[in-house]
Amino acid sequence: MSQCIDGPVFALGLFMPRNRNFVHQPGVFHVGSRTNNKEWFEMPLPQVWELSTDLLWFSSRAFGVELQAFVLMSNHYHLLLRTSEANLPAFMCYFSREMSRAINREMGRINHIFGARYFASLVDDWKYHHAVYKYIYRNPVDAGLGKKVELYPYSTLQGLLGFSRLPVGVVDPLELVERPEETLDWLNFSFHEDQRECIRKGLKGARFEWKTGRRKRNCWTNDLVFPTNAEGYQKVGGTFGQIFSF
Repeated sequence: MSQCIDGPVFALGLFMPRNRNFVHQPGVFHVGSRTNNKEWFEMPLPQVWELSTDLLWFSSRAFGVELQAFVLMSNHYHLLLRTSEANLPAFMCYFSREMSRAINREMGRINHIFGARYFASLVDDWKYHHAVYKYIYRNPVDAGLGKKVELYPYSTLQGLLGFSRLPVGVVDPLELVERPEETLDWLNFSFHEDQRECIRKGLKGARFEWKTGRRKRNCWTNDLVFPTNAEGYQKVGGTFGQIFSF
């Protein structure tokens, strides 16, 4: 693992994040990476899913990282995680390197799998955490790969809801299992107008910040936050009282 931190590959920046300002601190992060030239994985997606979740299972335990959501697409992935130590670069270096090696080994390749560096965005506001969480699980639906978030097979959501085997340990920060019907109603409710674009733009920064849409206006609405009680959208104490304290 030390090669990831001190070795020449790391020094070249191939496994460094595009946004470096906050990655050397504990926190909740949206992390992702695209394949080289945005090409589809050469390995069938069910095999990539099995391989990547196996690696996440091991690496999350090896580095003490808490996984909250994972969605695998045809040429990229989205990952929501929490680090309790300042070790996100080391974790991502190990995961990206070993995933590339495993795919190359299976497919008889020698080229690198992922193009350039991974991207990471600190999500340190509980309201934004909800929006990013929904953005991740809606990614397949918004890409036209289905009509319901729970039907996409390469997502940890299915396992959380008990629809399939969960191959990797995932924390349930929104307590989905306790209120599955309401959760699915919320996740399957489409974003309004420019909201998805606002989130996508916000995730380009080292720290997630709410951006304006194409019409240069604020597109935040309260339904981006999961309604956790009858009184409104803010949950007092419990998970979100603790989620950003380290």
